[in-house]
Amino acid sequence: MAGSNPRSVLFAVYRYLRELGFRWLRPGKRGEVVPKLRSIVLKGADINETASYRYRTITIEGACSFEHVRDLIDWMAKQQMNGYFIQFHLGTIFFKRWYEHRGSKNLKPESLDQKKLEAGVAGIVREIEKRGMNFERMGHGWTCAALGISGEVGWDVSKSDDVPEEKREWLAQITGKCELFGGITLNTNLNYGNPQVRETMTDAIVEYASENREVKPDPLLACRRVEQSR
Repeated sequence: MAGSNPRSVLFAVYRYLRELGFRWLRPGKRGEVVPKLRSIVLKGADINETASYRYRTITIEGACSFEHVRDLIDWMAKQQMNGYFIQFHLGTIFFKRWYEHRGSKNLKPESLDQKKLEAGVAGIVREIEKRGMNFERMGHGWTCAALGISGEVGWDVSKSDDVPEEKREWLAQITGKCELFGGITLNTNLNYGNPQVRETMTDAIVEYASENREVKPDPLLACRRVEQSR
């Protein structure tokens, strides 16, 4: 078995197992189909594949536990997907929705302190790295970073007072007023015509990239995004 990179060799192994009858219908052990085999030797197999798309990534959404995400990443590799994206730095809002069991009448809220959150996400990052998958972070939240507000609060409603007074005019105008859109920092655009706003945002992005080297998006994809933006 051979591949263009270590990750593709792993995919080749799973492809071989698929030819033997293995199936992974959904994340987790309950989704595995393991055939009874007399031999693991598959004679006459000659498979040469190239992925149809370079970018095969799933992003965190909804409400999920650390186990959910780890099982999903394991399943993704078996489906030849090559990347996972955690929105924000830790994806706090998505894990809080699960562990706090928001809206559930049957499950009691569980504790999710910062230490547990960071340890859980670190475990997810290890699973991504173990499979050689691309890892992306942040996305939403750069506008929050420019205002000095953490994007980890997600889509919870904030107060306009949360925005520092000296940066209130950085908010895009809504009906002639500089205020949060729907009371949600994450959904609020900034006044990008202001050079200071643009500089603050780009400084925050560059600083984050330099301090978080584990985030390794596909370089060719990044180049394509730049070309499209032009």
